[in-house]
Amino acid sequence: MRSNPKDALCLWRDAQLISNACDVYGNPAYHNARQTTLCFGRSMVDDLKAIGGVDGLCERVTELVALPPKVFAKNVPTVEVKSIPKNKSHGDVEKRPIVVPPVLRRALSNHISEILQVTADHLLPKEAIAYRPNKKRVVEMAILDVQRAVRGGVEYWAKLDIRNFFPSVPWEGIRNALRAYKYPEEFIEYVMALVQGRLMKAEGRSWVPVKTISGTQAGLRESSILANLYLSDLDRILVTTFGGDVFYRRYCDDMILLGKTKKAVRQAVVEVRNWLESRGLALKVAPDVDRPDARSLVHGVAKKRILFLGAEIDSRANVFIPKEKVQKFWDNLKHMNVPFMVDDVYYGTSKFAKLLPKDVPRGLNRFDEEDLAQVMGEFIR
Repeated sequence: MRSNPKDALCLWRDAQLISNACDVYGNPAYHNARQTTLCFGRSMVDDLKAIGGVDGLCERVTELVALPPKVFAKNVPTVEVKSIPKNKSHGDVEKRPIVVPPVLRRALSNHISEILQVTADHLLPKEAIAYRPNKKRVVEMAILDVQRAVRGGVEYWAKLDIRNFFPSVPWEGIRNALRAYKYPEEFIEYVMALVQGRLMKAEGRSWVPVKTISGTQAGLRESSILANLYLSDLDRILVTTFGGDVFYRRYCDDMILLGKTKKAVRQAVVEVRNWLESRGLALKVAPDVDRPDARSLVHGVAKKRILFLGAEIDSRANVFIPKEKVQKFWDNLKHMNVPFMVDDVYYGTSKFAKLLPKDVPRGLNRFDEEDLAQVMGEFIR
């Protein structure tokens, strides 16, 4: 399905799309897998029962989307903010915030995300590779593109991340990005009502509001699509300005720049840095660095392997998956203690299938560490 942004308001009240957004919660496998994830002390199963099951959920979403934007904004369900260790399996004490929406808020996210996808995904630049439902194996393809660029003679690279991106995206910037794509103003108000929705966290036995003045919450489905829309202006500027001099790909807020000359890559880094700073954002750098020097972010391929999306590419265009990445992924699987298909391990560990052995049996429900070693041993380096 493909549509245009001008049709978004009609899709917003489309009964079939609303039904599709709610039906996923009728699948026992879905909410059973999330039984231990509580939102305001209630599991997804209990939350769904309280609203009257899938039919009740669908009816409630239908009522909400019919409200005028300002009234809708007052009725957007509150989302809980929790703090969890960054890596449970390694016993990390450092924590990161996550959002846990109630089932009604999840359904609204599903609904508006589907509309954003069918109306904007086909308009995004090809350099934006994350969260593209109509494109298959995007991580694999991106890494292979980097490999081809190295074979084509690029000698310098820079990997850039945006510091604290999701919580820092300016609300007005999201609004302007939607306007640039010609979305109707009324639909934009519905989107912003979700983006600016209420957040609460537990403090002792009390619930207290979380104040926000920017950001779109990572973990809510619409956030990744809005991130692509927001950053697509930067994508086009880089492609237009540097053309064939710089190879560029972006996976959400993770960017790779490659070039045959250090000067071209350095200029592209400066362009990214200036674009971000003009919008109140910044590149992620070491804690003791206030503003990154473009020269320190550009590396020679001959001296340092290219790092992108969990893979390393050397100056001969060989691709490596570092063993520590595999071990970390395996530790996380063991900590979660749930069944995984071998295919899931393939994707999560290797990131792209062309490195995978073709003779390993598929469809295994459980495996131990020896199984993993057998599956991965042919290509982990």
